Amino acid sequence: MGYHWYHSHQHLQVDDGLRGDIYLRPKPDRQNPFNLISSNAADIAAMKAAERNPHKLFVYDWKHKTSDEYMEEWKRTMVEPLCLDDILINGKGQVVCPSRQILDPVVNPTVGKATDKGCAFPNNTKVFPYGGDPSLVKPEIFYECKVPDSIVVRTSNCSQ
Repeated sequence: MGYHWYHSHQHLQVDDGLRGDIYLRPKPDRQNPFNLISSNAADIAAMKAAERNPHKLFVYDWKHKTSDEYMEEWKRTMVEPLCLDDILINGKGQVVCPSRQILDPVVNPTVGKATDKGCAFPNNTKVFPYGGDPSLVKPEIFYECKVPDSIVVRTSNCSQ
């Protein structure tokens, strides 16, 4: 019962959007555990209302290249492409290229400085300790944050 999320375990299909959510509605006669959470009648009524009309919040990362393209880049450079292009909320989102004033204060101290795209620099050995050749990485994967003129639609959540 409740919200569950699914994703593929075949190759890297999860990165290509084979993931989503499923809501399993309880049977009308199923006893619920709300009285174990609260004995207040108003609280229990609110929980029953939420159970009948749930609201979801699913947050996913999103990349503009396919998983095959990322794997090819990883094999070519031996630097894992950990960058992403968007954050999707309930299957929707847009490219945002934050300014340095927004980006710099929220970068994890392990990363140190981040690229304009918000990624760790590919020569950062704290993030990429396994070697590789950072000089070979494609700029659009690690460095360039661009709001595209158009986007090839790959649906993340087919239920909406």
